[in-house]
Order: sequence, then structure tokens, then C-alpha cells
Amino acid sequence: MALTVKELSFRYSKQATLSNISFTIDSGQFVAFLGENGAGKTTLFKLLLGLLKAEQGSIYWQDLNLQTASPKAIAEQIAYVPQQSNGSFNHTVIDLVEMGHVSAKDPHQTEKALNYLTMLGIESLALRPFQALSGGQQQLVRIAQALMQDTPLILMDEPTANLDYGNQLKVLDQCRQLAQDGYTIIMNSHQPQDVLTFCDQALLLKDGQLMVHDTVERALTPERIEALYGVPVELKQVDEKYPQLVIPKLYQRRP
Repeated sequence: MALTVKELSFRYSKQATLSNISFTIDSGQFVAFLGENGAGKTTLFKLLLGLLKAEQGSIYWQDLNLQTASPKAIAEQIAYVPQQSNGSFNHTVIDLVEMGHVSAKDPHQTEKALNYLTMLGIESLALRPFQALSGGQQQLVRIAQALMQDTPLILMDEPTANLDYGNQLKVLDQCRQLAQDGYTIIMNSHQPQDVLTFCDQALLLKDGQLMVHDTVERALTPERIEALYGVPVELKQVDEKYPQLVIPKLYQRRP
């Protein structure tokens, strides 16, 4: 299984938003799209989901053409976790997670939903109204709902943006575990440290163009991180058992 994007270009008006983007992602990978605001990450997600049509180029998940496939066919292959939702839900958490199941009614649907809530450490919220939850809790519920779709590919738009530090690590570690279990996970991110720590690959976008797509160790050099965000950094290997640390070179602490 693979996601194949070839010579993809898109524009909202006269100015190109994405220009001649090509890459391939194999199944079972945890991949991050990195780039400053306006680099084209969200537009690329919308193209992958079939919500926008490319000016030129192609997008295939296995043999499925994502530019021509029906919404139902895409939903059977790709789940999407938004950063936030403006919807108003008068449902309990367990009911909302069960709604993620897109096919016929499964007699084990409730049990399955509870298993995903337990996996994310929020089973105690099962009977609470979704609207009564904090932003971070709501995000974890959305991830559980996406898992209910049983799709091989999951797209996540900054999945840890509203979470506290502990839940950030929990979600990212769970994403890594899902990739090890065979899911393909792609997330938008602004956090090079998270990407170095948890992801397999990084795809860097700058001004609508692909800067690099490679393993995180090869893609995230100090020079590229500075080019993306305009902040000088250095990478330090504290212990060979752990990923490199991204250290911004903005100031030095007083002695």
C-alpha cells in the first residue's frame, strides 16, 4: 500500500499554492508535514481528502484515484482528524465515537468504541456530553472517532494543538504505535522536536514547494529548520538511545 502524489499543483487564484509536488509514502509510516503558516500543508490535506481538485498532477492511495473517487470511497480508506470542530454536538462521548463507524451497524460497535477510548486513556469520559469536555479532551475523542472508521490511512491536522504536555506525548506515542500496527499516519505539525521524537519521515513545505521528503534524521537539519521558521537552531545528541534535541539559538541563560 502506498500514497503516491505526482507533479501536483494547485492555486486558489493567480498565485500558486502548491507547485509540482511529488512524493510517495509507504504504508505503516508515521509522517509529518512541516512548514510555516501558508506553506500549503492544509491545502495538501484537502487535496488528499478529495475536497479540492488539483490544477494538474495525480494523487493515488493504492489504486484509488483520490481526485475522482466518490466521498464514500475515500471515507472507506481515509479518516480525518481536524484540529478543532465548530459543530455543536448534543451527544455523549461514546455515541459520538460510535458515529465514526461508516459501514453497516456492527454488533460489537460499542465495545469497539470503548476499546479506543481506553487506548487513549479517556474511557472515564464515555457517558459525558461532548460539549462539556475541555478542548484537549475533545481532541482525543475525535481521534477515537477516526479510529472507528477502520481506515488504513489517517490524516491529522495538528493533533496535539489543544492538549496538555502529558496528553501530547500520549497521542503522539499512540500514533507511532498505530503506524507500527500497519496504519499510515500523516499529521500536520509545527513542532520539529515532536517530529524527530516520534515520526518516521518528514515532508517539508516552503512557499508551496517541496523542500525535502526523507527520514526525520536526514530531513530535519538545522539549516532546513531555520529556513522553514526563520529561527536558528542546533541539534544535540544527549544520549544515543534518544532522538536529537532541537535547541533554539535565541538567547543564552545567565550564569
